[in-house]
Amino acid sequence: VNPQIKAIESIPHSITLGECLKDGPVTQVFHCVFEGIKAVIRLDLPISQTLGLDRFSEVELLKSMEVLADTPKILFAAPENGVLVWQYIPGVTLEDETTRPIKIASSIGALLGNLHKLNAPAFLPVFSSFMDHYRDLLAAEMNHPIIHKGFALFDSLSNDQAFMVLSHNDINPGNVLRSEKLFIMDWEYASLNHPYFDLASSIENFAFNYEQIKEFIQSYETNGVAVDLAELVLWREFSLYLSFFWLMIIEKYATISETEKAWMVKLENRLSQAKG
Repeated sequence: VNPQIKAIESIPHSITLGECLKDGPVTQVFHCVFEGIKAVIRLDLPISQTLGLDRFSEVELLKSMEVLADTPKILFAAPENGVLVWQYIPGVTLEDETTRPIKIASSIGALLGNLHKLNAPAFLPVFSSFMDHYRDLLAAEMNHPIIHKGFALFDSLSNDQAFMVLSHNDINPGNVLRSEKLFIMDWEYASLNHPYFDLASSIENFAFNYEQIKEFIQSYETNGVAVDLAELVLWREFSLYLSFFWLMIIEKYATISETEKAWMVKLENRLSQAKG
């Protein structure tokens, strides 16, 4: 029996599956009706365990953040079975550039500024624990020059543990929903981390241009923290290495799509030209 079907059948509630919203290598996401409420359900695929995703911490984090209304309301969670159901929020993700606010860079900067000001729950994992796990998963490939350089860069950056914040760690257009305001979705990689990682990955994943980067940083800095631009450049480079690591793990332990293969080739070409 398909493990995802078993997971759905284990839910002690009335649930009707709708259209598939996402069929990725790590999870499947569907529209659904949960006890008569319009909702969304996420089902883990086996590699979610390989990646070391802590579903229990994710659920606790989302519940603790519900009062802020910047995250979806959890209706049901069975982290032991890789099941999460949240209330449907009408809106569109920012993957389609036509759906993005005119001042998208400023909006994302303000969103992250507010996020990083929150008190981070003590139960959250530390980002370096993810990196240690990735290092183990890629141990056989450690002679690959890009992997070696990427981990070396992280080791140099992680020496700065001065101020870690609640970080989403996967800010990208598909994880930001535009409704009556912007909502951040998919908190599965959230941890305590240096704030520059969220900034760096946002710049790269939204492909902000020079003017947008200035707007993004100015908006973020209204939270009272000045951004070191030289250090941010290094975190931007590291964010690319991390994407490459993730794709290498997907290729090694699961099934990688043609789109992801093309992304990996593009990253490999870019990182092969990086200095250092």
